[in-house]
Amino acid sequence: MTDFDIQTTPGDVWEELNNFNADYFDSQLTLENNIDKQYIKLTLPANEEENTDELVLKIKFFEL
Repeated sequence: MTDFDIQTTPGDVWEELNNFNADYFDSQLTLENNIDKQYIKLTLPANEEENTDELVLKIKFFEL
């Protein structure tokens, strides 16, 4: 696990992830926003043709 300290809002991160998904992944990524638990979950499904596993990335937000 890697932690990064950045100064931005979760809304900005959400917007940029949606833009990245549309521009580079042709909207293949699934983005879930859980406001109660303060995280964004990003999922890229497995690809049988390229023999890749599913990728799941959870981005957690903490107030400092």
